[in-house]
Amino acid sequence: MTSLREKINFWVAPYVWKKKPAPNRKDIVNTIEKPFFNDDPKDLEPAAIASFIHDNKKWEHKEHIFEVKGNLTIDPYSGLLVDEDNQIIQESMVFDHYGVYPEKFRRRHSYITQMDAAVIFDHFWSENYFHFYSDIFPKIRLMMEKAPHLKTLPLVVSELVSKTRVFRFFMQFPEVSSMNWYVQKPLEVIKTKLAYVLQPMPYDYDHWMFTQSLTKQYLKPFNPDRKIFINRPAKTGRHIANFQEIEPILKEEGFEIVELEGKSIEEQIALFSSAGIITAIHGAALANLVYCNPRCKVLEIMSDGHLNTHYYWLSKALRLQRYKCLLGYNFEVNRFFYPKGRFWLNAAHTRDLIQEIKA
Repeated sequence: MTSLREKINFWVAPYVWKKKPAPNRKDIVNTIEKPFFNDDPKDLEPAAIASFIHDNKKWEHKEHIFEVKGNLTIDPYSGLLVDEDNQIIQESMVFDHYGVYPEKFRRRHSYITQMDAAVIFDHFWSENYFHFYSDIFPKIRLMMEKAPHLKTLPLVVSELVSKTRVFRFFMQFPEVSSMNWYVQKPLEVIKTKLAYVLQPMPYDYDHWMFTQSLTKQYLKPFNPDRKIFINRPAKTGRHIANFQEIEPILKEEGFEIVELEGKSIEEQIALFSSAGIITAIHGAALANLVYCNPRCKVLEIMSDGHLNTHYYWLSKALRLQRYKCLLGYNFEVNRFFYPKGRFWLNAAHTRDLIQEIKA
């Protein structure tokens, strides 16, 4: 249950915190690319093509390792760096989003930990399955490849992140568990004179293959005839309103209908790695495409009111055989009561695209 204090912090914090560039910053790595700028999406619906081309040309993809010096505090909630003037160091904020700001109206911190130097791993984003794979976990490979001297420093994670299922899963691998992890407690303030902020290139093929290589013991043999539909139940928010009309089509076309809620990460890896076709509603579960065989085909389902390029880009980066998207309609983004985000699919069009991706 979200408290009133937490709600106030969520909405107010972005307006009351001040941000500034680090006055003393050294760039160990600083790369900015538009890797899909010249990509020309084809064989998609016109609305998807227009949206993807727009995003291909608009978005910059960044990779950096910044060394920041000063009288710094690592906030226990957000993991952001705060200086002696109580201002956020802008470089420590990967995404400017309501939920990532430190609490402005908060309980008193119970104790302070002094560190000579620290690497900030994550305090927040690993709760999202996609962001863990795209923006957080590849920091390990980034350090290994471009700043191996950082491996001996404390690698700071929040207690919240340390308890996530996906973080605990990857701690079984020596490449991960051997790092110098430090779990920051909820009321613990870390003071340091030297901090490192990392951001891996989000759609770098080698970063994603590093993740897959660690989990090879869980990969299953590829079955080109296995067709999986990943469904989202109504309670998750974004779902197909007329699924009772779509379900018979999926069964007639030979799809297994699966919900990932309750499935272990090992089971999800086995499912995606064995599939010849993955059809799924847009959502974080599609980060599991990292485990797919390159011969896998992907049909992503989105509403025409909520187009997103994440998994188009990921399919391209992973060099999967084929990507298509199926667009629904009447996305109820403004509904007041939960669940928000239901939409409808045209049954005949759904059957046509399913048969096309199977061909």
